[in-house]
Amino acid sequence: MEQTGEAYAALEEYPVQALAVYAAERDPVAGGAVWRVDTDRGPKCLRRLRPPAIVAKLAVAVHRHLEGKGARVPQLALTGTGDPYATSGGGTYVLMEWLAGSEPGLFRPAELAVLARVLASFHRAGEGFPWPGGELGGPEWPQAYARIARECDEAAWFAGARSDAASRLVAASAPAQAGRAREALRRLLASPYPLLAAGAPARGYLCRDGFSEHDIRLCASGPFLVRFTKSSCDLPVRDLRRLVNRVMKAHGRWDAGLLSTIVAAYGEERPLSPAELEVLAIDLACPHLYHSCIRKAFRGLRPVERVPADEVRRRVALEASKDAALAALGWA
Repeated sequence: MEQTGEAYAALEEYPVQALAVYAAERDPVAGGAVWRVDTDRGPKCLRRLRPPAIVAKLAVAVHRHLEGKGARVPQLALTGTGDPYATSGGGTYVLMEWLAGSEPGLFRPAELAVLARVLASFHRAGEGFPWPGGELGGPEWPQAYARIARECDEAAWFAGARSDAASRLVAASAPAQAGRAREALRRLLASPYPLLAAGAPARGYLCRDGFSEHDIRLCASGPFLVRFTKSSCDLPVRDLRRLVNRVMKAHGRWDAGLLSTIVAAYGEERPLSPAELEVLAIDLACPHLYHSCIRKAFRGLRPVERVPADEVRRRVALEASKDAALAALGWA
């Protein structure tokens, strides 16, 4: 009841009559929430954006930019004062059309292709985004690769001081993964990456940190992009690599056919240059998935979190299966 009351309070900012409100999603950790609202103007979606307010307002700016470029996004309603978002009780809210549909599945190749095409259309429409205050930032891949190598080295050292099964696996596997990261860094610096990265701010690239199937609704009229939080200025192929990694992790192994399907579908909407393909291949080769598994569990003698031995074993096997998939596409 308290959460519904919060929704009614935010809806007072909009020129609609709320007939009924239903909680649809809630993420207490991230601070976001979604309600379905039946109104006198049809069903709407009320979303509380994740704090802080500056991040929430950036998400609104991204949404409006995409609307202006004709992207398939739900239409934002304006408040009674003509604003694209409402503030109530310290939160930031947006009201948009309710989209009845489903999320694409990671185990259905046709829907994976849709997911990749939506990501590409987001990148195409997002290019030229006017970043507020000129705070563009930009790609920092070399620093990330160096950090992965260093933290894999540290994980091997700390794991060697323990005797549990997961630690033995990490002590044996982390040095090789650190080597993979260093080789990826060497290739990256010798690739077109420096030129692409230097040009990213001027292009106003818009990337979606953590893009996933949860950001998409498959509707009768086609797919829509429905979430825009955590955007940054980076190379679009970074998002594509993250999508590929997410799919391969879900499948438990690297599959050259799935990789080809995703990259080809992306290219149908936003063709990739040879330079971008080269940089994508390097980013895929870096052991991001292994690192994300062990980085917090082996940061010291008293770990921040623990990771099961079976999960470490799965990540090692996942990295090993990657080589054949990349080689099949000539990307090794």
